[in-house]
Amino acid sequence: MARFSDAAKIATQFGTKDAGKAIKGSTEEVVLNWVNNISIEMQKILMKTSTSRRNRLAQSLFPQVLQGSKPQSIKVGIVTTENYYDYVDKGVQKSPKGRGGSENQSKNKAPRSPYKFKNVGASEAMIESIKSWTADANASADDAERIAYFVKRKGLTPKNYIKGSITKQSKAQLSEDLSSTLGRVIKVQLVNFNK
Repeated sequence: MARFSDAAKIATQFGTKDAGKAIKGSTEEVVLNWVNNISIEMQKILMKTSTSRRNRLAQSLFPQVLQGSKPQSIKVGIVTTENYYDYVDKGVQKSPKGRGGSENQSKNKAPRSPYKFKNVGASEAMIESIKSWTADANASADDAERIAYFVKRKGLTPKNYIKGSITKQSKAQLSEDLSSTLGRVIKVQLVNFNK
């Protein structure tokens, strides 16, 4: 069986798929399989709550093995190529102001989100992004400006796909699998490295 440092070297050089061969039957395999299952759960949640047939965020999620801070350690995470992943997960609060500077009376879809729209005016980048989305959602690109206005006016509903995919059962399964592999009792604690 390959040592972990060999697996990390292969993962860094060739990606997760080949690293799986190097870490077969090890604790790293258990963790990587668990993270892969979590990414699949995230994809299911995103697809279930999506208005688009082809959810780009769901399709971009994949597990990745990285060298840890110590020589015999690893970091395994779920990576995405889409930079808006956190807005989708946590939602975005509505703009406090409506058109003409009046107070926005709309119901807030994400009152506890750390993100907030500043105004109801949509940037060209937002309108272009919505036009791109309309092609996947069977909507008219002509409606992009109107959709952008309503998104900013009401906010974005949080999808909670990150916490929703990591359940008590999935953590218990990871603990059980690691305990079985190591022959020791393991307690799982998850840490968010993005904070």
